[in-house]
Amino acid sequence: MTFTEAFAQLSPDDQCKLEGALTACGLSLTDVEDLLTLRIVLEGKTFDATIPTDFAHSLWKLQLAYYRMVGTILHNSPTAVLSAEEKERYKLVFRIEKGSTDGSADLWPSLCSLMENALEKMKPWQLLAAVALCAGAYVGGEWFAYLSEQAKIEADKEVEIARIENDAEKTKLHNETIQEMFQAHREVFDAAYSAGREGRMSILKGVGGLEGARIGAREYDGEKIEQIKRRAARVKTESETRQMQVSVGLIDMRDKNEPHVYLKEKGQDFYFKASLAIDGEDEEDLSAALDRIWNAARDPDQSFWAEVSVTTKKDKIISAVVTAVAERQEDLPDTQGDSFEE
Repeated sequence: MTFTEAFAQLSPDDQCKLEGALTACGLSLTDVEDLLTLRIVLEGKTFDATIPTDFAHSLWKLQLAYYRMVGTILHNSPTAVLSAEEKERYKLVFRIEKGSTDGSADLWPSLCSLMENALEKMKPWQLLAAVALCAGAYVGGEWFAYLSEQAKIEADKEVEIARIENDAEKTKLHNETIQEMFQAHREVFDAAYSAGREGRMSILKGVGGLEGARIGAREYDGEKIEQIKRRAARVKTESETRQMQVSVGLIDMRDKNEPHVYLKEKGQDFYFKASLAIDGEDEEDLSAALDRIWNAARDPDQSFWAEVSVTTKKDKIISAVVTAVAERQEDLPDTQGDSFEE
């Protein structure tokens, strides 16, 4: 069964509710079907109907990131040990186009199962809406930036509901419905976005000879890919790159050539030591980035988003390098403004 087929089984009233909720995010049924297919298109002289070993390895790292997403959503931990049944259920199967390196994986079966298990007591149309939002977050859809911004506005008590000339109240209702779902289950969609981004980065950083790429809803040219690789090269050890919402406990400036900060990830009760490797070439405003860290150090309740390369041992962070900081997750260097494109 596809998303469209599941939609057809809804009652006319529920179909109207789902279409309205999707429209509030600028999505159509066709858009959702596209989001539910993770497409990977690589450009380069070495990609001519072949599968390089570094690409195969990067796909495996993408799968591991997907498993961490499942662990976070179902078991509240990215390091949760999944059962053999769960690994099989949430395994991504890529189909490689004949005569090319282009691949695609159908996300519908695994995301539908994931939402059914994670979000209980939902009506069928709400479940389909959650699947659509999760797919959009994972492949990097622009709706995530929209909802993130709207959630921020809501928190600041500055809500302005968009209105359509002849259907104002219905539009208001649909916007509120999707906002309520997004905010009530924000951790689910955040986990999906983070896993999707980690998977994309594993391909862009790990595959050699890339001159361009399209992964999910994101497109990268050669210059952007080189920028991402250059940022990754500053980290000396092989590590996992995470996006974290952090607060600052202490800044250690005893070594001015290599300052360190002690950070605490939101939801955790311990600090970890991290060095700073923020390059002015990759930050539009390096001074503002450093000011953000200093301001957070002065106020223990203030937090910001950081791109951190971490090395772990037995689930404990043993080393970390901060490569970028931003006020919002969508403002980290792999994104560009309001379009939320990497």
